[in-house]
Amino acid sequence: DAVSAEVTAHNGGPLKFQDAREAYYQTAKSTENSLRAMGSMGQAGTYTFGVSYTDQHDINPVGKLQRLNLSANVNLNMSSYLHSATSVQRIHTYNPWVSDSYSSIQRRLKLIPPSVDYSSKQFNADGTPVMWGSNDPSFGWVVANEYYESTVDRWILSERIQADLRPGLSLANT
Repeated sequence: DAVSAEVTAHNGGPLKFQDAREAYYQTAKSTENSLRAMGSMGQAGTYTFGVSYTDQHDINPVGKLQRLNLSANVNLNMSSYLHSATSVQRIHTYNPWVSDSYSSIQRRLKLIPPSVDYSSKQFNADGTPVMWGSNDPSFGWVVANEYYESTVDRWILSERIQADLRPGLSLANT
């Protein structure tokens, strides 16, 4: 099982054996931040404002979930018998991910021989990938170019008005 002197001399020294998955996968880090403010306007009503941000990374360098939520809720007593509840939500989500199919980067990483120096050049000078074999671009190129993504960007607004007609009977638009 020893490496021959001819191979060692051709390599310029001992062969380095590396697991390509160690350079690709990373520790997944997540952060969540939120801030909420609530208050009262006396007899006129109440309010709540909030913001939250989530930043979750995956163990691969492409995957992540970034989400921003903004919210506002205002409840107003317009008179002793007329009430209003307004809610505004803003949601923005960005979610890129890599394929996990047969031709995925995860499968390719398992097939790279341990003697390949994958840590060196990933791109050619013109931006094309360094090819490992006849049809296998470097994983740096694959990560930068072969992934899916989903973006959600929406506003949600709701308004509820209620009129108290008499005790136990009200009319609302719910």
